[in-house]
Amino acid sequence: MTLREEFEPVGICHNGLAGFRQSRAQCWDQTVAQEGWEDGLRGEIERATAFLEQCGRRKTLNRTCTSYGLKHEAERWAANNGWRERGGYVSNGALLMAAHRMGFQIKRCGEAWQGSPNAWLNISQDRPGHDQMLRMRVALWHEARVRRMF
Repeated sequence: MTLREEFEPVGICHNGLAGFRQSRAQCWDQTVAQEGWEDGLRGEIERATAFLEQCGRRKTLNRTCTSYGLKHEAERWAANNGWRERGGYVSNGALLMAAHRMGFQIKRCGEAWQGSPNAWLNISQDRPGHDQMLRMRVALWHEARVRRMF
C-alpha cells in the first residue's frame, strides 16, 4: 500500500491535515509530483515514530502545543539521537501520519473551513527535551522583560 492510499482517505498529507483551501487530492498531487517523495516521507515518518514512542499520552487533547510545534521537537530529538546522518527533517504531515498509525487522538486546530493543517494530539508534557525547551522559553521571556525595564 502506498502512503497516499493509506493517508489520503483520513485527510493527512505531507503538509498536515488537508483543509478547506486544498482538497486531499490536491495536497497529494503536489507531493507525488516531487521526485523521490515516497522514500523521503517514509524516512520522516520513521523519525517521527521514534520520537513519539518516547512520549507519554493523556486522556484529553493537549491544546498547549500543535503538531507543527511537535514536528520541531521531533527534529531536535532526531538530531540529538543519531538520526542526523539520515536527515533530520520531519514534516507536519509525517508527524501526523506517525501519530495516526500509533493511535493518538488527532483534532484539527480551529475549524475545517479555516484550513489549518495543524492539529492537537493527546500527547503529554512528558516528552524528550520538553523541560529544556520550557526553561529556554522562560529564560528568553525573562531576558526580554529585563531589557524593557532599562
